[in-house]
Amino acid sequence: MHHTEHAHLEPLDAAKLNLTPPSDMKKTTIMLVEDNPDYREAVSLALEDEAWIEDVRIFGAAEVALRALQVNDNEFSPGIILLDISLPGLSGVEAIQAFQTHCPAVKIIMLTQSDREADVVEAIRRGAAGYLLKSSSMDQLIEGIQSVMEGGAPLDPGVTRHVMHAISGKAGEDADEFHLAKRELEVLRLLSQGMLKKQIANELKISENTVRAHTKQIYRKLGVNNSPAAIDKAHRAGIL
Repeated sequence: MHHTEHAHLEPLDAAKLNLTPPSDMKKTTIMLVEDNPDYREAVSLALEDEAWIEDVRIFGAAEVALRALQVNDNEFSPGIILLDISLPGLSGVEAIQAFQTHCPAVKIIMLTQSDREADVVEAIRRGAAGYLLKSSSMDQLIEGIQSVMEGGAPLDPGVTRHVMHAISGKAGEDADEFHLAKRELEVLRLLSQGMLKKQIANELKISENTVRAHTKQIYRKLGVNNSPAAIDKAHRAGIL
């Protein structure tokens, strides 16, 4: 895997993961935009042993990352961007639209220590595919990336709590109009608790493929494209 470092990193001891990806796991390229050198190093160590990750580019600021995309438009196009929410200068929330303009198909996972619910909700509304707290393990980070690649959206339970508090109580549409089946409601509730598809499958004693099928139906019925948007709409409609 090609690994390009765009910021000086301090040495940090970090355990490398030894995860075995599914045989049908598609390869992807990742951009990490993070100003903390220790956290950058820990994440890069976790990513570099993953055979399904073809390339990783690391930046300390959103402005520098965006400039690199402008200059090397055809050389590197990330499939996933791991984006710190509270970068100095141009913040992660403010940078979402610019990254999407350069890479329309990119999936953006926000990395945050923030408990400011306004930031969390705003980034979801601007198109972030998911959220993970920086206190998450590297194992959880890898799972979150894989979830996004499969069309899901990681929502750390700690972050979900802030999102749900922010959008609870808002008037919305009539819940009955969406016609969600009982099992779809169960899956939606577990998604709102920050569970990944594998965890939902274990909880409900069904296969991951069945969870994926229910999730697609939920998205279709709610008219959304990802889990954060589904959870937001479900709360506004009084479904959850």
